[in-house]
Amino acid sequence: MKIFVDIYKKLTSGQRCFELDASFASCDQWTVLFGPSGSGKTLTLKALAGLLIPDSGRISIQDVAYALRDYADQVDADPQELERIQARLSD
Repeated sequence: MKIFVDIYKKLTSGQRCFELDASFASCDQWTVLFGPSGSGKTLTLKALAGLLIPDSGRISIQDVAYALRDYADQVDADPQELERIQARLSD
């Protein structure tokens, strides 16, 4: 499966700030996300699943580019789960 990701998301909570800037491509091969705790691996996967909407960038799967603002609807994400995740991220 072809996957292309080039996304940016800024999350703030009080005085804490986290910036996710992920860019990678995979073409019919295994893709591994690795890094230290807090580096954005889970947020990247949530963006791919449509549970986190990036501020900017592009996601394409099998050469189909998705509009980021509509991405959650296009991948059939559960809106209630999205709200719960966003609430946890803002804590």
